[in-house]
Parts: sequence; structure tokens; C-alpha cells
Amino acid sequence: MSSRTSPRPTGVHAVAGDELLVERRVAEIRGVITGGGAGTEEVLAGERLEPETLEIACRTLPLLGRRLVVVRHADRLSDTCLEVLEGALDRVPENVAVILVAPSLDRRRRLYAELERRGSFEALVLEGGGRKGGIPMGEILERLLTERGLRMESDARQRLLEHVGADGARLDAEVEKLSLIFGDQSVTAQGVAAAVGGERARVAFALEGALREHRFGRAVLELRRAAAAGDAPELLLAQIAGEVRALLRARALLDEGLSEPEARRAFGSGRGWFAVPAARHYRRADLEALLLTLARVDAGAKVGLGDAVAEIEAALVDLGRAVYSHAASSASRR
Repeated sequence: MSSRTSPRPTGVHAVAGDELLVERRVAEIRGVITGGGAGTEEVLAGERLEPETLEIACRTLPLLGRRLVVVRHADRLSDTCLEVLEGALDRVPENVAVILVAPSLDRRRRLYAELERRGSFEALVLEGGGRKGGIPMGEILERLLTERGLRMESDARQRLLEHVGADGARLDAEVEKLSLIFGDQSVTAQGVAAAVGGERARVAFALEGALREHRFGRAVLELRRAAAAGDAPELLLAQIAGEVRALLRARALLDEGLSEPEARRAFGSGRGWFAVPAARHYRRADLEALLLTLARVDAGAKVGLGDAVAEIEAALVDLGRAVYSHAASSASRR
């Protein structure tokens, strides 16, 4: 990884590489520049960016504090846009930062070669899959485990790393899934084998997708299929609870008055792109009630009380009734 000249890049800066590392670096820069309401942010799409729009974005002064301009898919910028950026290298206002983001950027191009010469080009790649010289996947795994407070045995870590290869975004998703399933328990190699990939991934996707799409009959059907196939109720409950927490977090952001794009950015992970639109159809109180029910069912299941699958099914049916009742009430008022 290239050295960073400043925790808050100024002028034009490029960040390229693995999605997980790039997004974390952009979030870090965003937190310093626009955190605490001290600045503003503008996001531009490189593949359809007009040179005039880019030039205005580079030169516009913030009304208050500092301003961040993030140009995504910078590898798809037109030659004319690259020329605009070359001309702006020494003319971007001091309190404005322009960050170019892409999976890879050709440093043979004049702009990126100049940024590298200035120490304003960050190459953030992971080592693995035959690739050398990047950040070791094991190091990234350690960071993710620490952030989520998840304990994992050494053989379990090795099995997880073998499973995801050099895909940082997938590693992040799998660690998030494991943290929802195992909580404060230590994850074993057998736990990793049971929880990631294969049929279990299909079940988790089906349950989460059904909740996002408000297809409660489908959610109940997938729940019954998984239970009949021998999936432990605690794992099914954890998968559902994880999606409900994501929906609740997205609903809270929307209730703060954020637009969908703003809420997706504030969510802070790829899951927000799916949870935020789906959360518009849920009420916060209904989601909170479901989480309380799932917590009660989980406690009973761990001591062998009650029929966990039947209680989860009933909770999903109740949520469906609440959603449809609210939708019908809203439609009648209109």
C-alpha cells in the first residue's frame, strides 16, 4: 500500500484497489472532511460525467466548512474529463478534496502518473489468489473480527480465508454473517463450514430477500423448508434477526429525514443498498416488536422451551398483517 501523505487529502487524490479497502478509505476521508456536519459531499459517476460538470465540482467553494467530491468509476472517465482534472491539479481550493475511486487506475496515464509522483495515489490491494505485495487477508480478517467483537479459532480463520480467497467484500459479508449467528460464542472450523456458502447461503438469501420484498408467505415457506432440512432454529432465527436489524437501522436513518441516497451512504456497508429501499414499507415500531419477539424465542430455544420454528412463523405472519394493515390505512387516507 502506498504511503499516505495526509489523513485528509487535499486537491485531487486517487484511491484504487479492492472494494472493501477502498470503501473504508473513502469513509475515513469522509469522516475527517464532512464528519460532524463540518462539510458537504458530492458524488459523481465517472462513466457519464460531463467535463463542464466536473470542472464546476472541482472549483465550487463550500458554503460552510470543507467539501468532498467523490468521483466513482474513475476508470471510465473520458479523455476530456482527465484533461479537466490535469488542469485542476493546482487550482482546486484548499478546503476542497476531489477523490477518484475505481477498482484499478492505469498509472501509465499522465494524470495518474502525476498523482503518484505527488504522493496522491493510493493502491489498496489484498494479497491472495496468486497476488503478492498487498495487504494480507489475515490482517484484514483480524481487523474485522476486532471491530465486531467476534472470537474465532485459528483453524476456523484458515477455513474462512480459504473459502473467500482474495475477495475482501465477501470476507466482510461472511464475518458479518458469522457475528450475527454466533454472537459472543467462539467460532469453530465446523461452525464456519456450516454457516458460509452452499445450501445455507441459499436459505439465508431466500429469507432475507423475502423480508426485503415483503413476501411473508415466501419467508414462511423458506423457514419450513430449512427446518425440515435440519437447520437449527437458532441459526434461522439469527439470519432473520440480522435482516430485521438492518431494516430497523435503515428505517431509523429515513426517520431522521435523510433521502434514500443519503441513508445508503450513512448506513456504511453494501447491505444498505438493499435495506434502505425496503425499509420504507416498514414501521419502526413493528420492526422493534419483531426483534423483541425473536429475542424471547431465542432465549426459549436455548433452554429447550417451546416450538421455535412455529413461534418464528407466527411472528412473521404478525409482521405481514401489520405491514398490509398500515398500507391499507395509508391508501384509504389518500
